[in-house]
Amino acid sequence: MTNSTEKVQISFHAQGLKNVAGAFKGTSDPFAVITLVASEPGQAPKILGKTEVIKNNLSPHWTKKFEADYNFAKVTKLTI
Repeated sequence: MTNSTEKVQISFHAQGLKNVAGAFKGTSDPFAVITLVASEPGQAPKILGKTEVIKNNLSPHWTKKFEADYNFAKVTKLTI
């Protein structure tokens, strides 16, 4: 297998999030921060960006898309 890197486009959604808005404050307004986890020692994680806020929705489908380099020969990890 060759050591090939390609750009990939990723989008996200969530389902059944916990309502953390608090009593009498309605429903949560979720967003997500997407971070590319460091793959080698000494390498810093890279924040790819933040989704838009979806008002009053515990199962949001965010429209923002993120681009990342993907190497088919390596494991790539994201935190959300």
